[in-house]
Amino acid sequence: MEPLEAFAANVRRIRTERELTQEQLAELAGLHMTDIARIETQRRDPGVKVIAKIAYGLQVPASSLMVGVEHSPS
Repeated sequence: MEPLEAFAANVRRIRTERELTQEQLAELAGLHMTDIARIETQRRDPGVKVIAKIAYGLQVPASSLMVGVEHSPS
């Protein structure tokens, strides 16, 4: 799975497992709800700071948001 696709799917999965709305996650992460919506639909490629904020809001390690990313051989 591509990095952005995996990240988006993990954010959505963890958010719904915690029974949070996009608005609630945005508030917990200090982001705008449209940022969460764009990330979950792969219309926004978040930077490190945003990834850290989302991980904080979901109360998970940032690495858990990258589970399922395929790594290409160098």
